[in-house]
Amino acid sequence: MDAGHTTTVGRKTAALRETLSVFNERDFEDLALQASLICRTPIGAVLILEDGRPLFKSVVACPPIDLAPFLTLCAEAIGSAEVFELRDSAIWNGSGIVFLAGAPLFDENRHSIGAICVFDREKRILSPDQRRAVSALAHQMMERVQLYWDATEAIALLDEAKSVESVSSTPIKNLQDLMDDLPTVAYVKNEQEHVVYGNSLMFAASGLKAEEMLNKTNQELWGEDGRQMSENDRQVLAEKRMIVFEEKTHEKDERHWMSLKFPVPGDNGKNLVAGISFDITKFKRHEHEMEEYRQRLERSLQRLQRLSSTDPLTQLGNRAAFDKALRRAFAESVSDNSPLSLLLLDIDRFKRINDTFGHGLGDEVLRRLGRFIERNVRTGDLAARWGGEEFTLLLPNVNEQEALLFAERLRQGIEQAEWPGCRVTASFGISFRTSDTSSPEELFKSADAALYRAKQAGRNRVAS
Repeated sequence: MDAGHTTTVGRKTAALRETLSVFNERDFEDLALQASLICRTPIGAVLILEDGRPLFKSVVACPPIDLAPFLTLCAEAIGSAEVFELRDSAIWNGSGIVFLAGAPLFDENRHSIGAICVFDREKRILSPDQRRAVSALAHQMMERVQLYWDATEAIALLDEAKSVESVSSTPIKNLQDLMDDLPTVAYVKNEQEHVVYGNSLMFAASGLKAEEMLNKTNQELWGEDGRQMSENDRQVLAEKRMIVFEEKTHEKDERHWMSLKFPVPGDNGKNLVAGISFDITKFKRHEHEMEEYRQRLERSLQRLQRLSSTDPLTQLGNRAAFDKALRRAFAESVSDNSPLSLLLLDIDRFKRINDTFGHGLGDEVLRRLGRFIERNVRTGDLAARWGGEEFTLLLPNVNEQEALLFAERLRQGIEQAEWPGCRVTASFGISFRTSDTSSPEELFKSADAALYRAKQAGRNRVAS
């Protein structure tokens, strides 16, 4: 590599760092938040190199935390070639932080710019989807920064005509001379939507020679994509101002462009449309990848939530899910002064079934009872396996009489159902929230006491 190229690369990397240093603060906060949501950590941060030193541009944390002591560790993420993870509690100096992961930020020449980092107070390992998603987030950020820099450089060159607005009074030949030096696609079209000028980058991007492109219309060049371009060009001429559009072309592959278009006077006194377009295909691809990863992570989270709240044998809710639902239903019942009933169901002499017929048949009884209960509860009710052979049913907006009738129907249904190789019955205990019921725990204890009375009275019955 020659010295001139090295100097140019160095200047561009320095300029990119400068761009990052003045990047919108809200953008950094959004990136830190997205990273923490992707990785499901309580802390997300964005840091960049300024004068060779890493500095945090944004920290999103609940509760707030001073991450300054971890800058040296974060520098390892900046220097890493890929997503970096660190799990070593010996180095956190009693802070409570035991996990760090970071996705490095590189410019187009693979020079380090900074990193997007996440921290946690619990040890963890990022899933493959989380690693890909946070990496895509870093790429997306750098595409935005690169785009911002290219646009800044292009507009700076146009500012040789004093300002972007004064371009409108610049003779078309002078404008074309300026566009020849732009670092991105540039073009001019007339009122009939014919391309009358394109710089070398435009021909390179399209894969067409000048004679194949000049004096052709948008639709002749780009088909259906050209129809939208024509609408955009007409809007610029009608409103006589610079407008930014997002446009697409399909040469070999779909490409996305951010186009800045503005009117300029032609030699015949009629306005032309001049434009500079930035290739944002990579940015859109990373945006699409991010959305795919987000959806996959969301589906994974939903599966984990279902698994964490579901009893694997009966597919009913588990004890944790029931406890949470009971607290919520109790609070709503008190707030609305609405009825709330709680049923406990226990399979009679279940140990005898296991001892006589084996645990395999006992498990099948539990599975079938789970399906039987699920078929008979209403939407809004919650059925759960409390543990062993005991089940709970939470019945919001069900009063005492309705709950007793419902429990009796379940009892008779269980008694009359066909079971694999054995007879199955169940006992029920019911409680109802009253103005004297002080807590969810008291409601449960009342149902448990009623279940005990049903057992003592001979089993296979309902007690309240």
